[in-house]
Amino acid sequence: MTHTISSNNETNNEITGIITGTQRFSLHDGPGIRTIVFLKGCPLSCLWCHNPETQSKSVEILYDSSKCLGCGACVTTCPAGCHTMIDGMHDYNRTACLACGKCADVCACALEKCGIPTTVSEAMKPVLADRPFYKRAGGLTVSGGEPFSQ
Repeated sequence: MTHTISSNNETNNEITGIITGTQRFSLHDGPGIRTIVFLKGCPLSCLWCHNPETQSKSVEILYDSSKCLGCGACVTTCPAGCHTMIDGMHDYNRTACLACGKCADVCACALEKCGIPTTVSEAMKPVLADRPFYKRAGGLTVSGGEPFSQ
């Protein structure tokens, strides 16, 4: 995590990091009902990694070719020209990608933005909302990626 100055209040230091998402009402990552916040970034590259999309610290665009409908909406939206249609098939040039997420915003099927710069207070909102469900044994699980790498 890094310390930044909040754009809303210059005197308020906010701790920010990159998360890939939040899973609510989990029963598998600790005792009781859990809310899991998945952080992005891990230097370990374990062969058995269950969340390989969390290994890179950078925001990424995930693409699943088996889900692509070939609509071409990403082609006209991408400012870097990473997406093209070749013989009716989608081709994605990751090396030119800016990870702006504009393509994922218009895609209904195959593209997803992975990594959301988030303040701790934003990440904690669903955790605090779930507090009534935790009882004595539940709570927050911070996962990843490697949580200590941020």
